[in-house]
Amino acid sequence: MQTQSSARYSNNSVNAKDISELSLYLKALPRLADKGKDKRIKRAKDDFLTFIKTYFPNHIKGAKTDSSHFRKFVHKNIE
Repeated sequence: MQTQSSARYSNNSVNAKDISELSLYLKALPRLADKGKDKRIKRAKDDFLTFIKTYFPNHIKGAKTDSSHFRKFVHKNIE
């Protein structure tokens, strides 16, 4: 089943309105290209949970209160 947004682009006919909407959406995303980049990368490499929170926050809503023992184990022990 296609969602409305995937159906919009499936017929290869992207119009100016679609491009404008996509451009606005992308501009609204948080930018990670900042002066703290090197420190952020080091923290993400040192701590898997920090990596996930930084680069995939939409996948772990409520990670501060995550009660999954499996996830806690993985976040602590993954290399």
